[in-house]
Amino acid sequence: MIGFDCSGLTLYAWGAYMNLDHYAASQYWQAGSYHPSTSNLMPGDLVFWSSNGSQSGIHHVAIYEGGGMVIQAPQSGEVIQETPLDQVDWGYFGATRPLT
Repeated sequence: MIGFDCSGLTLYAWGAYMNLDHYAASQYWQAGSYHPSTSNLMPGDLVFWSSNGSQSGIHHVAIYEGGGMVIQAPQSGEVIQETPLDQVDWGYFGATRPLT
């Protein structure tokens, strides 16, 4: 698939089940209230990266696939990619378990 940005991809994946803004920083709290550690991630969890270590600095979101891999739209219009979690971007912030 081509044509998504990061928050658009997560909105496409989860939007039928909940209200989400098309903005990665908002999705951190909108998607759910449980924020698992990296050792407790489950497929479908949303994972976030921040430029300043805070929610307001969140600049990227991806969907955890399992096995240390995520599905992401690196930039608007780029091909959707399967990427190791630790190779996505700098500034890993945390995760949210949708519908919690």
